[in-house]
Amino acid sequence: NQLTDGFKHLKYHLPQITLPQQYVSFISGFNYNITTLDSTLGFGLDMYMGQQNKFYQMLQLPKYKTRCMNTDYIVSDAIRGWLIHTYDKNEKLNNLLNHMIFYGKLYYALDAALPDVEDSIKIQYSSAQMKYCKTFQKNMWAYFTEKNCLYNNDLKEVAPFISDGPFTSEISKECPPRIAAYVGWQVVRSYMNKSENVTVEQLMKTDAQIILAKSKYKP
Repeated sequence: NQLTDGFKHLKYHLPQITLPQQYVSFISGFNYNITTLDSTLGFGLDMYMGQQNKFYQMLQLPKYKTRCMNTDYIVSDAIRGWLIHTYDKNEKLNNLLNHMIFYGKLYYALDAALPDVEDSIKIQYSSAQMKYCKTFQKNMWAYFTEKNCLYNNDLKEVAPFISDGPFTSEISKECPPRIAAYVGWQVVRSYMNKSENVTVEQLMKTDAQIILAKSKYKP
């Protein structure tokens, strides 16, 4: 029911999107939580058995992963996975700003699909990590702008800000992983708050540089 409701919301805001035609649950061998293929959306049920599951402990899976391996995350993970499947076209321009705004758009679309789901579930952050982001949002933006990171297209230097892990070591051990995605989300929210007539579908087609400029993002 939650998936049906979420995809209905998504289709309302993104009328041109193609929705999954088939849902498949499977046992992934503890490898994949969500997978997509053509018109199929798959769920690895062995990836949502609860943080304290004995198999996770036997496999010594890292705590930052198992914290989100419960049923609370299935719907959000699934819709986010389908959005990535739909919109990830491997653009040639791979600078940090493009990565930021790409994920910012995805999370904004997820907002539209799941308006009643907490941000922490959508981005898989703990309450402490969410508090860090809200407290140091200004500092994080200053870090990216003052160090001229936004237009860096060296994947080795971009990766630490978009990759999963226990934290973003380049900033601090308290800074959550994938921090560029969180910041991009806030930039996109700022852009949409200042663009009353822009639809979610139009947002998904808008250039990252235009979004940044018009967002006037100043945390």
